[in-house]
Amino acid sequence: MKRAGILFAALFAIMLLGQTAKADSTDPGVIVNKTDPEATVYDGLGPLMVPWSSTGFTMSFVYEADAANPDPAEQLDSLTVDLTGVPTADNLVFQCYSDIWVNCASGALFSTVSDGTVTYQFVFSDPTPGEGGTCNNSLPPALSCPGFLSLGDQFTASLVIPEPSTSTLLVLGLLSLLAFVTLGRSRGWRLSRPIA
Repeated sequence: MKRAGILFAALFAIMLLGQTAKADSTDPGVIVNKTDPEATVYDGLGPLMVPWSSTGFTMSFVYEADAANPDPAEQLDSLTVDLTGVPTADNLVFQCYSDIWVNCASGALFSTVSDGTVTYQFVFSDPTPGEGGTCNNSLPPALSCPGFLSLGDQFTASLVIPEPSTSTLLVLGLLSLLAFVTLGRSRGWRLSRPIA
């Protein structure tokens, strides 16, 4: 019995270490990165509104003037993203990432809508506007963030929904099998009995 307890403790520790060494997050994440896609114009007025999708998305934008804001600032030093239509029943916790701004404030509940959904707000900013610095939250990892967007810069806003961890399921299945074999052998059980 002592051997089985040591085996369980060792396997449990391996499972925990495997989960903490995992490269991806288990929480949904909002990512704002600089890129060169076909883009929708964002003029810098008000928050950037993006709709919830249970499967995730990537939307492309360009920081430019439009009819609502014909003369935007040369640099966009911060960006507020509102993720709208999030189901309240999901009780989600969000992470945020950017290779443009040094800091991002993870999605705090911003407002509840009458249809039973909520809006989460993410604020991407730089402690010293326009100067940039080491990225605190970037995915993929970036060494430095510029801290702003210039007129004409293109960027994407993505919602990443991670898949459930299969390693947890695998380890739990192996633990169950090992427990059966170890306990069975200590009690004299056999996996198969000969026919008499």
